[in-house]
Amino acid sequence: MKKVSTKKKKETLAARAENIKQKLFLGDETEGFLTYIDQEYPQQLSNRALSSFNKNKERDLAIIALLLASGVRLSEAVNLDLRDLNLKMMVIDVTRKGGKRDSVNVAAFAKPYLETYIAIRNQRYKTEKTDTALFLTLYRGVPNRIDASSVEKMVAKYSEDFKVRVTPHKLRHTLATRLYDATKSQVLVSHQLGHASTQVTDLYTHIVNDEQKNALDSL
Repeated sequence: MKKVSTKKKKETLAARAENIKQKLFLGDETEGFLTYIDQEYPQQLSNRALSSFNKNKERDLAIIALLLASGVRLSEAVNLDLRDLNLKMMVIDVTRKGGKRDSVNVAAFAKPYLETYIAIRNQRYKTEKTDTALFLTLYRGVPNRIDASSVEKMVAKYSEDFKVRVTPHKLRHTLATRLYDATKSQVLVSHQLGHASTQVTDLYTHIVNDEQKNALDSL
């Protein structure tokens, strides 16, 4: 029996950038997304759905704020322990691909969301000293580390209601694009994302260039 060859569709960086930028929350939309979840999203919920939302509201906002403000991978975020977060310095210590430890700066806009979550974490999730995970979920009264699948569903739910359904990885792209737009430094963006090479960050130059062109066209 002959093997069927499946050729991967080739896509230029420019084409990929065009596809991705529709699913990024750039400019005011970054914090606008968080404000929407906090204030507008609950207004449309039934009493039962609102009760469920309020159980994890602070945690959900803290996770999304952290992803948008740091650009860490989903796996890096869910594997964070409480001790890995330094709120005073706004730095998190993560385990990168290959098991390497890295310190990652977090943008200041995430601080109030993280502080609010930390303030309710122990009581809300009934923690013991052995519960070291930063982000928790409660199942039958027992706290557990939140898993990647739960975060993916959560991000999809809120983002679809806000603008367009996205994955946590698009929040990483959002941070990278905003950082490149502000600094024009691929090296800085590479370090923030934990990449050894700047080659991966070429994508963000295309997205930013497109944004600049659109801005010029609107003049």
